[in-house]
Amino acid sequence: MRRPKAPSSNSSNLRAQSRLGEIRTRIDELDSQIASMLNERLQLAGELTEVKAQLGMAIKDRSREEQVLDRVSKIGETEQMRNAIRNTYERLFELSRQIQQENAIDPQVTTYFPQVTIFGVGLIGGALARLIKRRLPETKIIGVDKEEVLAEALEQGLIDKGIADQKAALQRSSLIILAASPAQNIEILKEIAPMLSKGKLVIDVTSSKGKIGQLAEELNLKGADFIGGHPLFGSERSGLKAALDLTVEGSTFCVVPGQKSSEISVRRLSRWLTTLSFHVEVVGALEHDAVLARTSHLIQLVAVLIGSQISKDISDADLLKFARLSGPGLRQFSRLMKSPPPLWQEIVEQNKTDIVAALTELEKGIDDLLSSLKKDESCEYLEQLFGTASRLPAALNS
Repeated sequence: MRRPKAPSSNSSNLRAQSRLGEIRTRIDELDSQIASMLNERLQLAGELTEVKAQLGMAIKDRSREEQVLDRVSKIGETEQMRNAIRNTYERLFELSRQIQQENAIDPQVTTYFPQVTIFGVGLIGGALARLIKRRLPETKIIGVDKEEVLAEALEQGLIDKGIADQKAALQRSSLIILAASPAQNIEILKEIAPMLSKGKLVIDVTSSKGKIGQLAEELNLKGADFIGGHPLFGSERSGLKAALDLTVEGSTFCVVPGQKSSEISVRRLSRWLTTLSFHVEVVGALEHDAVLARTSHLIQLVAVLIGSQISKDISDADLLKFARLSGPGLRQFSRLMKSPPPLWQEIVEQNKTDIVAALTELEKGIDDLLSSLKKDESCEYLEQLFGTASRLPAALNS
């Protein structure tokens, strides 16, 4: 009895080639359908701009995005596929927001501040310059900083000109941004006040608003306007090089008017910042400093305190053992532990009253927790504590 011949390698290759062609044909069909649907999807993103503007809604709607991500990721048959779908849609949301932001640019806004002077082209100043050049490329930017910093900023295309002389740097600029350290910003404002004139707007990016806002009220700004500002982005690193890696689009920018700030300037600045892709929050100085003491400054100090408590009086070998046994919570805090001390010394000094109040509240919370542990009432107390804390993540993601 003859055995059936084994299929030749040629016939196997022919079948594989045929199947490859079938798969590619189907992929081409799907790609055409996907491209057509993507085109319609992104066109609708453009229409969203006008509707959201009418409703006073921000371009970024994180709660809506999370609903969509949860829905579409369930389509995947495996965890790998679900993650791939989710990542694809997150990228799609980025493109959608980009289109909405581009459509939201008001041609009139581009004429508000045709020339901007930035004092301090470091982390924040450099990031702002980069964003301005990306969103409003016709804007001329003058940088004031150390010679080597200005040379790097010019090379990176972040500024059009670097000037050391303050008076010359202010000429023809309708917007002046104080983006140096908190203490330096106060000194710069004192120095440039006599050189200002009507039609100029000065803003700062200091993390606390009380001291510099009070100074602006007391100084004679020669008809210029002052509005406090605070962009809510940053890094544990400092300097211009760190600014190049910083993603700032879609961040919140606090606009903090003083008693003398004109409503027209507040509206113009807010519209200009919105064009740069910021979500603008207009807030008073007292409220800003009280809130930031608890949502930013306290977090920074607690992170440093935890790092110091673990690291003090311990050998390098034991510290490495601690590191190996550390969970993700400590690693997230570790980024804050690398922040530059001089900057935080100035922030704490300028917002000391609110920071002391925030620390006192935290101290009370720790005392209550200790008391519940000592009285063997920790289960009930922890349930209450976690329940209260769980409200915050929901608010942050809204």
